[in-house]
Amino acid sequence: MTIFLETKRLIIRAPSLSDYNNWLVVHAESDEMQYPNEVVEAWLNHHILEFQQNGFSMGSVFLKDNNEFIGRAGLFYYSGAIAEKADIEIGYIIHKKYWNQGYATELAKALIEWGFKNLSVSKIIALTRLDNKKSQHVLEKAGMQFVKKIQSEGEDFLLFEIYK
Repeated sequence: MTIFLETKRLIIRAPSLSDYNNWLVVHAESDEMQYPNEVVEAWLNHHILEFQQNGFSMGSVFLKDNNEFIGRAGLFYYSGAIAEKADIEIGYIIHKKYWNQGYATELAKALIEWGFKNLSVSKIIALTRLDNKKSQHVLEKAGMQFVKKIQSEGEDFLLFEIYK
């Protein structure tokens, strides 16, 4: 498995078809991010292709010390109407049992740093649901600033940005 990024405690691996069951489980337990199996499968296939084409995408996150899957995270091209065509978005979803341990913030900070170092971008964006206070707090701890409320794919989100 190709390692995309390492932090002090975590490894983000490039997505692969073997990640399918892990991705299903993390979305099945999420209050904010429950989606049908077909959607998760389509995302996985999309991110596999995106990683092959661009060298980055959403990947699978594992603990360094025991190789346990804890979620998914990464950078990807935002495809919604509110952003510029080349905007890079940060995303993450962590198993509930790993919440409140600093993993999401560790991932967000590392992904922002990687994005500014390796991509020709001056800003990175993130979207979060209006009621997802935990994610908003993570983005703020990672240095991102709330910009505005937006609509994407018929849903309301909060847009955060950080500049290089």
